[in-house]
Amino acid sequence: MKTSDRWFLFGIISLGIYLVIRLIDEAKVMWIFPLDFANDHSAHIAKLYFLAHYGLSEVPNWWGGFPLLKYYHPLRTIFSLPLYYLFNDAQIATYAAMLLIYLLSFIVIWYIGKTQDISKIKRIAFFVFFFANPIFIGYLRVGRHAEILGFFMMMLLFLIIVYYQYKRLDKKFLWFIPVYSALLLSHISVFLVSSLLVLSLFFIKNLREKMYIALAGIISLALTAFWWIPFMLNKNNTYINNFYGLQRTLLDTASYNWGDKLASYVVPAIFLAVAYTYLKENKKEWKFYLVPIILDILFLTRILAFIPYLNRPVPDTYNLFFLFLAIYMFMKLDIERLKIKKLIYALLIIVPILAIIFSSLVIPWFIGHTQEDEDTIKVFNYVNGTLWILN
Repeated sequence: MKTSDRWFLFGIISLGIYLVIRLIDEAKVMWIFPLDFANDHSAHIAKLYFLAHYGLSEVPNWWGGFPLLKYYHPLRTIFSLPLYYLFNDAQIATYAAMLLIYLLSFIVIWYIGKTQDISKIKRIAFFVFFFANPIFIGYLRVGRHAEILGFFMMMLLFLIIVYYQYKRLDKKFLWFIPVYSALLLSHISVFLVSSLLVLSLFFIKNLREKMYIALAGIISLALTAFWWIPFMLNKNNTYINNFYGLQRTLLDTASYNWGDKLASYVVPAIFLAVAYTYLKENKKEWKFYLVPIILDILFLTRILAFIPYLNRPVPDTYNLFFLFLAIYMFMKLDIERLKIKKLIYALLIIVPILAIIFSSLVIPWFIGHTQEDEDTIKVFNYVNGTLWILN
């Protein structure tokens, strides 16, 4: 083991243990149906239950009926369906599917590291640093299942892109089509941001390969048109049409957004610092990373909040995108050759400690039922027909 690799062990162990503790805490969702205000678990559990019972059709017994998955990314619910049939329980299946995504993500990161000659220790650190950082722990806590699946698909896409970064496109590039299609059906915001990686690959290829990439993208859009065309045509009738994630969060003066605002300064700054250090040693890759760097600067300066479509995702989608790229470039650095290696070694100890402290204090743990929740559940036994809960 290289000397520099040993410095990753503290972060792997500390953040790894913390991630396991958080996963165990969130496992309560399997037997305690989440009823607290700040959670998406309940919606995903409900969608899975409805998909198993009604299929992709109208759900009649919720708020007068609604079209299931017409206005929401369908793949996460479909991904969980086999586990629902296995366990016959929507809560267990939803949580088990999330664990499966974490496992598959580790495998993809391992192969990314293998193709890029990243050491085994750094591959493990790559996974832990990304999935145990405070932002992703927040995703786990709230239950942002669709976006978690979206980032797994982004990793698969990134594996394909870096594999062909300096390699001529061949028949294996056809894997791009199902992965890119699955990414769109996983989470449209992650798809939008991740498409900039496709643009990076497009820029560094010759004209013929550019045509192949464009054709593959068009085929992917055609294969998923059954969902995104109705979604786009009918979005004017939904809340989605007026949702601008960056403006709502970064330009809002509300105090409860302080965490998002802070992260949206810190993470882009980290990305720029790592990119500068990495590209200083790997000058030939400037062209490939030019698009993410421009995007990062626009995000950091808040100009991105005024650019159509790119202002739709919430800040954390961008933060995790930049963090993933920053960790990837960091893992490729030969730290022992850098003049600032002592500073980096110190940060490999300090940052995991700060991340765990911040995450523990700011991100709530799983919230069980209150007495009011229990009393409300008891009322269900007396309901025969439609139930509305008001205030």
